[in-house]
Amino acid sequence: VLKSCHLSGITVRGSAKPQIELCSFKAMGSTVLSLRDDAEVKLSDCSFQENTGTCIAARNSATVVVERGTFTQNGAPVIQLRDSATLCLSDSRLDSNNGCGILVRGDATAHISSSQLSGHKMSAVAFQHQATGSLSKSRLERNDGAVLLINGTAKGIMVEDNDFCNNGRSAPVIEFKASTGAVKAKIVAKREDETNGLTHKLAYISGQSGEEWADLDEGK
Repeated sequence: VLKSCHLSGITVRGSAKPQIELCSFKAMGSTVLSLRDDAEVKLSDCSFQENTGTCIAARNSATVVVERGTFTQNGAPVIQLRDSATLCLSDSRLDSNNGCGILVRGDATAHISSSQLSGHKMSAVAFQHQATGSLSKSRLERNDGAVLLINGTAKGIMVEDNDFCNNGRSAPVIEFKASTGAVKAKIVAKREDETNGLTHKLAYISGQSGEEWADLDEGK
């Protein structure tokens, strides 16, 4: 058991069955957690933030269970399954990631429940090739690509009792100069703010990273 750690990359192989709890993975440039062979990993209350590589990559017959996980502002894809790997994800949040949220390929299986997937630049969930699985009791919103992509010969996928909201809309894009150079961002939300005047929420595409509320005059 690994608990309450700040970790770098982990590779799990063979028939190992580690448990990872209350750990954080931040700003890594390569795959954060790699599973192969018949490995089984359970992650509870872990966070993945601002990683440019894949957060979780499982292949062969590996199994990964994610409970109460948080994945924000990561690169593409956040979770990737290949071969006959299996994912069970519940009570988790994937938000504002730059690529696909969960990519299921080959003969892999993904069961996603009671989770929130929002603000992805590409599909929130994609099933390809012969992949299968389920998506239930989850909320999917503000995803730019096809919120749920099923292609190839993927079949037997159960989708039930989900909320789909404001997906597939092209948010306005603005460009401006900052001290660090040219910046491009999407306007992803608006609000009234009489106190501070921070009325527009920007999601940065290039030049900066992350999201923030700003004072913006769209008339200029």
